[in-house]
Amino acid sequence: KLETDGVALSGRALPFRLREITGAVRFDGNSARLTALTLLAPEVKWLVSGSVENLAAPVLHLTAQADSFDPGQYYQGAGGRGTLSVSAEGPAANPALVFLPDLRDFRLDSFSCARLRGRFTVEDRGKKVKLDPGTVTLGAGEITAWGSMEPAGPAASLRWTFTPGGAPGPAWAGAASLDRGVLNLSAKSADGSWVATGRSRREKDSWNTSLAAHSGSGGQVSASVRAGARAPFRLSGTVSIQGLSFSDLGLDRTWATLGRVKGRIRGSGPLSGSASNPALSLALAGREMTLDSQKLALTSGVRIDSTSVKLDPLKIGQYATLTVVIPMENAPVRITGEATALPLKLALAFAGAPSGPGSEADGTIQGRFSLENPGSREGKSRANLEIRELTWKESRLGTALVVATGTGSSFKFTQLKLNGPAASADGSGSLDILANGDWDAGAALTVNYLKRGTTDLDCLAKVTASGRAG
Repeated sequence: KLETDGVALSGRALPFRLREITGAVRFDGNSARLTALTLLAPEVKWLVSGSVENLAAPVLHLTAQADSFDPGQYYQGAGGRGTLSVSAEGPAANPALVFLPDLRDFRLDSFSCARLRGRFTVEDRGKKVKLDPGTVTLGAGEITAWGSMEPAGPAASLRWTFTPGGAPGPAWAGAASLDRGVLNLSAKSADGSWVATGRSRREKDSWNTSLAAHSGSGGQVSASVRAGARAPFRLSGTVSIQGLSFSDLGLDRTWATLGRVKGRIRGSGPLSGSASNPALSLALAGREMTLDSQKLALTSGVRIDSTSVKLDPLKIGQYATLTVVIPMENAPVRITGEATALPLKLALAFAGAPSGPGSEADGTIQGRFSLENPGSREGKSRANLEIRELTWKESRLGTALVVATGTGSSFKFTQLKLNGPAASADGSGSLDILANGDWDAGAALTVNYLKRGTTDLDCLAKVTASGRAG
């Protein structure tokens, strides 16, 4: 039995010095057993246990565990922090190595991810690598892969899944095979709405890739991309889309109103960035579109990167200009906008306003507004709007000023003001829309004048109203 306490080892056979070796090694004939042996290598603390058989031609059964592993200690271009377990099984000259990492904020040269975890088996002196599985967490979601690779080939056969985080779009599952410099890809969305194929060929200093996808509703996406063969794997190419709906793009999952927009979108734009941080810019246009029978034309610039999908500007004809930011991670969707002669009926349709007396109003809106997570219970809204040429049931009411804030489906109108030929009033109010579609509203108003026939009235008024679903 050999007991150590703070021993250090160094030599040509060791890539770095081993320090503070503490623990016990028990010898039994031609074998040795390690019991709770700890060491620093070089600044990472490891706990090593297991046994070595046949010391003359060693066979390893060892496990090393680091609870605070820093990959930057072993490779200058790496970073991150987490746990790592390494097992060695087999002849010391050629053991099978099993790596079980769980690393946060992992970085390797130009590649980075929020989390890396899985089971990676390295055999035949690194000639074969098995994933069972390996998972990478990016801003857009998680990629998990199973299969095997031969780095020297290179060759690979993998199955994979992609699960989006807070990003719009469905989950995906597919397969990838690499052989003789040709990479073939196939994928299908989990909901069955999309099918995609791709092929990439290795050239001297790049991978030239073509991708095509189509939806069950007739939408199509195609891409031609050139990716650098070495880090940081720079991307250049073009992407085009034809006949897509907002539902095809998954944007209705984060803003339900877009799911009610009927019509098709087309567009194209460049793809740039790197493999770990791609960026896509598109110019989109949609004509002959409708929202609850209200006609509208939409155009938008779209930028998609590892952090968000950004529509800027999203133009609703000549009526309104919006900026929409949909984060890839679970963060609030943010919408800001400015209306210029936006039809009131179209605005009510976008807002998902309930049917009732308000649905019989018409006019045009000027002003600014903002929304955060629209349609959710935690959603926030703010508006400062002027409604011109306001009518209700064909009665001319004049101009209205509305200043409002909202949380979820409850709204407070801190300022309500009406000035027209038939009435002048100002005050405040509220509107609550219930989960079943029922609604209740109220207002306290100072009526400066109200013309009824030949009579002019001025008074204080409290008004309540309600509506029921169906």
